[in-house]
Amino acid sequence: MCIARYLDRTRKNPRERSLESLEQKINVIYHVLPWRSAHRAEAQPILAAGYNAGTLQPWCEDRFKTFLRSLFGADEESLMAEFLFWLYLINAVLLINHEIDSAYWKEWELFGLPGGEAGFLLMHFPLLLFILYGLVLVSRASVAGLVFSLILSFGGLFAFGIHTHFLVKERPEFDTAISKLILLSILNVSIVQLVVTLYLMVTH
Repeated sequence: MCIARYLDRTRKNPRERSLESLEQKINVIYHVLPWRSAHRAEAQPILAAGYNAGTLQPWCEDRFKTFLRSLFGADEESLMAEFLFWLYLINAVLLINHEIDSAYWKEWELFGLPGGEAGFLLMHFPLLLFILYGLVLVSRASVAGLVFSLILSFGGLFAFGIHTHFLVKERPEFDTAISKLILLSILNVSIVQLVVTLYLMVTH
């Protein structure tokens, strides 16, 4: 019996096996997700007609958005605003850790800032207030929060750019694995945060 099933399966061409696998996966998904009963009938014509990327992809995208709305009870813009909140929070944590690292490397000497260590510490009172207050505004999905998010994104890009400039000049500051990892993480998160912020500014 097992041999017969194996031979029967091998007689199927790759397209048939792909369709069979796709149908099994969709059936599993519909038994798990909360919107299965409302949209199961829509899947049958697509499966019956055969796999077609042109017809299946828009249908999957629409169902995925429906799933997100049923999961979070929100529309696409609200989901993006929630996503921006977490991006801002992650970037804020990365930047604050970078500033802690900056104190170790005596960044005031690198940039020639006046006041030495005391001036560096005093400068961070308004800086940290700005970052944390911006998080509050972003959590309220306000226009001001988008402005703060935009500034923080550019701040992250500037931090990566200026320190990369000094590293290329073979300065010893921030030339460790953890310092570079923080800067690289700031770059990646800042780029995504900037894109999401601009998207919300356009659609607000």
